Amino acid sequence: MNKGFHTIQLLLTILLLGGLSSNLFAQNERDAYRHSQTIPTGSARMMAMGGAYSAAGGDVGVSTINPAGLGIFRSSVYSFSPTYSFGTVNSNFIDASGSGNSRYFGMPNWGAAFTTMNYENEEQARRSRNKIKSYTISFGHNQTENYHRNSVVQGAFNQFSSITNMFAEMAQGQDFNDLLGSSSFPGLALQTFMIEVIADQADSLDYYGAADRGMIEQTVQIQERGKRNEWYGAVGANIADKLYIGGAVTWERVRYQQNFTFSEADIDNNYEVYDPFQFNGFPLELPLSSLSFRDTFSTSGSGIGATFGLIYRPSDAIRVAFSAKTPTFYTLTDFFDNSFTTVIENNTGTEEIQALPAEAGTFRYNLLTPFRLTGGLMLQLQKYGFLTADLEYLDYRTSRLSSFETNINSPGYYSFSDENAAIRNDYTSALNVRVGAEGRFNIFRVRVGGALYGTGLNAASREYVDDIDFTTQRSVNNNRLVLTGGLGIRQRNFFVDVSIVNWRQEDKVSPYSLSTPDSFQPNLVSNRIVNNITATIGFNY
Repeated sequence: MNKGFHTIQLLLTILLLGGLSSNLFAQNERDAYRHSQTIPTGSARMMAMGGAYSAAGGDVGVSTINPAGLGIFRSSVYSFSPTYSFGTVNSNFIDASGSGNSRYFGMPNWGAAFTTMNYENEEQARRSRNKIKSYTISFGHNQTENYHRNSVVQGAFNQFSSITNMFAEMAQGQDFNDLLGSSSFPGLALQTFMIEVIADQADSLDYYGAADRGMIEQTVQIQERGKRNEWYGAVGANIADKLYIGGAVTWERVRYQQNFTFSEADIDNNYEVYDPFQFNGFPLELPLSSLSFRDTFSTSGSGIGATFGLIYRPSDAIRVAFSAKTPTFYTLTDFFDNSFTTVIENNTGTEEIQALPAEAGTFRYNLLTPFRLTGGLMLQLQKYGFLTADLEYLDYRTSRLSSFETNINSPGYYSFSDENAAIRNDYTSALNVRVGAEGRFNIFRVRVGGALYGTGLNAASREYVDDIDFTTQRSVNNNRLVLTGGLGIRQRNFFVDVSIVNWRQEDKVSPYSLSTPDSFQPNLVSNRIVNNITATIGFNY
């Protein structure tokens, strides 16, 4: 078979179970959600105020939030913002808990704005028929998401199910000999004895998991790396100090990698050696001692989008803003690989068996993110500072996945109909609320802020069965809560700002899914806490 067919075969295997595809693996609705979320971005001044800056303007970081804010500039500026990020992830899985951490240092924000004043003074402006007092062109870079995260829980005891049950479900109805030569998930599981047919019935299409009865110790580890960046060019204009308009074009780049390792161990020797010719209720010929399943995939690609906005100043004390960000159209490529390792126990001892796919898979596809609408308000408190607030609306249900290959007869074509249906069924619209305040004390600035980024997951998709008593329905709080603060010094020719941003979000993923009614599907519930310390150094000229 050609490489393209192997790629589609592996992709279809991964997507075979909807519950599985919606949680951990590649090219699915989870990708659409992951690459549509954002965090407060921009300069330290903006982040210290919760990212609520669409009506404030006068900072190069507003270029992609509301480029109309560029029209407020009176001089040109260059700034850069190094950031140190550190965080923890506290996770619960069945009856066990664990924690992981991550660290990152980089330059998520830098930019330059060049301002041209059309008049030397107010008298010239009043006499001229040209109401455009100035315009500003900017370019720069923002980091809109940081994916760094480690989640790990060891020693969870599952009394009800095993990942081998999922592989057995995938194999049902498939020919035994075909699976032995396949690099699909059920094929590799069969080759490592994670699944088997009833002894001496190789022509059967009925498969069983090696840990069919559960009662095993499970360990799950998810390591994530990557970031989403945007490079922009923008322009803003000042019309008679009353109306400011602007537009920006962004080129966005995504890099994401996930390493997922899931292990099981028969710590109580429930699957001990036995005589396969004696019927004792267990169908496998070779008992399980332990197993490990590793799945790795990475995503890279780029997209393009645009932002348009305006700010209206009815009085010196009030500014009202509106901006619209078009959907970003990404072309992404996923690279995925996996391995299956089993330690089996027989009358002569233990033996390790490993199976790998013949080749790593790749798949290219498109992603369209949601449209965003933002309204903002700023209240100037004379020389003492100002208050500002933003309200952003987006509908995650409008995200769409599509095949990069448009020919439906091509081996690289995939319709994504199930994944797009899951987006419509599992996601919802959301409101992001951002607020901030700046106090001015001579050359010093004090800033505080906060934001609540609403979840894009509907109530049903956030629910899960309690992992302890197997009956209680619980729900994760998937909102992102952001608390911010910072200090600054402003001089005529330069400025220095420092901010600290703390944000947290609860989430859940299923290491495996089972379609059998009343089967137990465990969930890894994680609370991610991230702290960002950012310093911005800027120069006016």
